[in-house]
Amino acid sequence: MRIEDENGNILPPLHFLETAKNSRLYGRLSQIIITKAFEMAEKHPEVSFSINITIEDIMDYKTNTLIIDKLQKASNPGKIIFEIVESEEMRLRNDVLNFFTVIKSMGARIAIDDFGTGYSNFEYLLTIKADFVKIDGSLIKNIHKDESTYAIVKLVIDFAKQSNMKTIAEFVSDVEVCEILQNLKIDYLQGYLIGKPLPTLL
Repeated sequence: MRIEDENGNILPPLHFLETAKNSRLYGRLSQIIITKAFEMAEKHPEVSFSINITIEDIMDYKTNTLIIDKLQKASNPGKIIFEIVESEEMRLRNDVLNFFTVIKSMGARIAIDDFGTGYSNFEYLLTIKADFVKIDGSLIKNIHKDESTYAIVKLVIDFAKQSNMKTIAEFVSDVEVCEILQNLKIDYLQGYLIGKPLPTLL
């Protein structure tokens, strides 16, 4: 999700999501993005689409219902990946875990975003049966400078492989970092070295 301001500058969510939440527009914006993602998935079945959702989305009745409805109607729900940032509140709620169980049973896939900071928990990955683990950029960008960071990233990658989960490195913007991750057998790379966010070309 991006907003173009009056000067033609493209603003990432960091600049407006908090305002959207305070003005109670956040739910509607999420619903628009979810709808567009499913429309594009139907139009381009060869491409996978990732949608970032939060606990607010899961607990919002309209957004939750929209997700279930779209998955029921999708011709290939396996092309939809829901990216979720883990939080303490999320881990403590059975209804959130039930939501994950339902969308997984319908064919959608789950990615845990920003793993390696905050409330990161290996048991939680297994509980929700995550398909992807996105390793936080704060770890990735320092992997070539700090032995402890390297060890943490390696641990996450090794754990994910043993648990049949794919790993994704965020914030890859350096060739040296890229080579280290490739040697660690990371599955996917994401960052400015690979490509910057662009308007849709599909």
